[in-house]
Amino acid sequence: MRVISWNTNARSRRVAHLVEFLRKRRPDLIALQEVTLNSVPQFRDGLREIGFPFIHDSFEPFRNPSLLKGPRRYGVMIASGYPARLNRRKVFKVPWKEKVLSVSIEGPEISFDLHAAYIPPGSTNGWKKVETLEGIYGGLARKTKRPRILCGDFNTPQEEYPSGETVTWAQRIRGDGEVVTRKRFRHGAGARWDAAERNVMAGLGKYDLADVYRTLHGWESRDFSWYPIRKKTKAPGRRFDHIFASDSLNAVGCRYLADARMNGLSDHSPIEADFSLDNRTHL
Repeated sequence: MRVISWNTNARSRRVAHLVEFLRKRRPDLIALQEVTLNSVPQFRDGLREIGFPFIHDSFEPFRNPSLLKGPRRYGVMIASGYPARLNRRKVFKVPWKEKVLSVSIEGPEISFDLHAAYIPPGSTNGWKKVETLEGIYGGLARKTKRPRILCGDFNTPQEEYPSGETVTWAQRIRGDGEVVTRKRFRHGAGARWDAAERNVMAGLGKYDLADVYRTLHGWESRDFSWYPIRKKTKAPGRRFDHIFASDSLNAVGCRYLADARMNGLSDHSPIEADFSLDNRTHL
C-alpha cells in the first residue's frame, strides 16, 4: 500500500499537472493540504478519473462557506482507492475545523484510520498553530487496537540533528550551537509552544504513531520538503511534511519526491510511504 501526502500550495491552475504526477506514482491513498473551495471540484474530477472513487474534503461539514476566508481558505482532502468513509465521530478540538480530516479505510488486508492535517504556520497565525497541534495530540494520544496513519504539513520542526535532537520554533540556536527554549515566544510561554510541537513530532510515538521517515532512515539522513524563499541568502531547508503510522502497518519505504517541487508543481515536496500489509509492495 502506498500513501502520498502533499501540500499543493493552493495552486488551482496546476491541478491537472499535480494529478498527473500522482497518477504516475500509483498511490493507493492520497492526502492533500492547502486545497481551496476553488480547487476541490477540480481535484475531485481529476482524482476520480485516475481511479479514486472515495474522496472527502474538510470543507464538507461547513454549511456557511463564507467563514472560509483568509487563512481559513486552506483545507485538506483525502482520496482513496479503498472504501473510505468520513469519520464523523473523530472530532479534534482545534480552532479551525477545516485543518484536520479523518476517514476510516477498509483495505483488502486491514482496516485503519487515516488522519490528514495542515498546521497553520505560526509566523502568520500565531497561537492557532499551537492550539491545532495540541488538539491533534489530545485526540490521538491514547492507545488503540485499530491501526492509524497521521500525515500532512506540520510546519515543524525548525531543525533536526544526527543525535536525535529536535529543535522547535520556540527554541533559539545560539552562535555556539547551544539550543535554548525561549521563556516568551510570540506573546506566550515558550515552554507551551515547544511542548505542542514536540508532543506531535515525538510524543505520539508512545501511542504507536512513529515518524515513518526517521524510523526507516535514522537521524543521520538529511532531507527536506520545503525551502523558504530569500533574495540575499541561501535559506536552510525544512522537513515540514510527515507521515506517522502504527507499527502493524509495516512501513517498508519512505521518501520525499523533490522533483515535484523542483519542477514547480508546488513549493512542497510530496512525502511518499510504502506499507507491506501482505508481504507485497510495489517499491
